[in-house]
Amino acid sequence: MSWGWGGDEQGIYPFGQIKPALRVRKPSQVRGVTLFLRHELDFFFSADMHELNKRYFRNIEDLCASLNDLQITTHLRLHTSTSSSTKNFLDKAIEKMPFVVISGDRPSIRKLLASGMGIVFCYDSTGMLEMGTAGIPFFLFAPDGLGLVRHEYRANYDSLRSAGLLSEEPAQAAQLISEWITAPRQIRSMHTESLRHFTAGIAHYPKNKLWELRRVLKGLEMSRGKK
Repeated sequence: MSWGWGGDEQGIYPFGQIKPALRVRKPSQVRGVTLFLRHELDFFFSADMHELNKRYFRNIEDLCASLNDLQITTHLRLHTSTSSSTKNFLDKAIEKMPFVVISGDRPSIRKLLASGMGIVFCYDSTGMLEMGTAGIPFFLFAPDGLGLVRHEYRANYDSLRSAGLLSEEPAQAAQLISEWITAPRQIRSMHTESLRHFTAGIAHYPKNKLWELRRVLKGLEMSRGKK
């Protein structure tokens, strides 16, 4: 069962989001942003990923510097697998940035939103689908690029770019983030509309999850009986 995409492979059912819907009462003003960082790519044993990881975290440093210059409160949420050497690098990189800190805990997206923090994903995270299906805007900073996105879904990501919610370049991303978190109501409506285009064909939230799950399982049971 997928988030909502069907794919070409046999046996994939576009069920939709299985996790509970993300519902939160957001404050009227955004007080800062939390950057969700990816894990270090160290599991591709056929290639040296050191340079790719180095480039990624350098871009994170540059984004933090630009956000700091704009005096935007910025929290870094490290992946649980982040190595001590990378954490040391980030600690050193931000030590003279008064508006940037590394989070000491890992509150949920719901708690972050409720506290007034905007979410900036720094990789192509499934968290974007969770927020997108709930109609809650986020920002995507993609320093690794979008080369692995399937061709048929490129237009979905273009909708985020058109709305000013996506960038691969640190300085531009910081400026767009600043505009996003201070946007007036009519612009926020455009941001919300872009999420509908982003999730189209990729993810949706089932209207009646239990009924839909029963139908899927019943169908599997019947197909096995025919065999």
